[in-house]
Amino acid sequence: MKNIFFAIFLASFCAVDFAPAKQTTKQTQLRKKPQPNATATPQNMQAFIVHCERCIIHISFDEVEIARLKREFGEIGFYEVVDDINYHNAKLWDYARANGIEIEHIEPSEYGFVAFADMTLNTSENKRTHWMYLKDRFPQKIEYLSNPREEINEYFSLSMQKSSQK
Repeated sequence: MKNIFFAIFLASFCAVDFAPAKQTTKQTQLRKKPQPNATATPQNMQAFIVHCERCIIHISFDEVEIARLKREFGEIGFYEVVDDINYHNAKLWDYARANGIEIEHIEPSEYGFVAFADMTLNTSENKRTHWMYLKDRFPQKIEYLSNPREEINEYFSLSMQKSSQK
């Protein structure tokens, strides 16, 4: 009896078609998130295409940058530096979201480039940076992460700024 159930299970399992339905290349690219690749170079990685009309693009750390910072500052110093960076990132993101500005996080290990309408950034050369983008305007890097409100207000022409509720 056990063998009969096993045979029925095996036959039904083999009858299932696991081939994906036909998709266009664009649909596949939108659904597939690239797997991190430590040995990838920007030449063989795909670009993150910026589709938002009003956003801030955050290009984060990668493993190489983390190792460099640990060597430079030591283990304890590294965590102090990262804690400061995370604090300023959170303040920036809260302020942006309170003012209706979308945040896109980009991993350099997943994307070799960030493609705006007017320019392309190499992620390995722009780690730990934030870029403001408004449709029909040239992207601009946020220079003062510790106090970015003035840059954000000017770039996005915010007259009635909203503060985060934290």
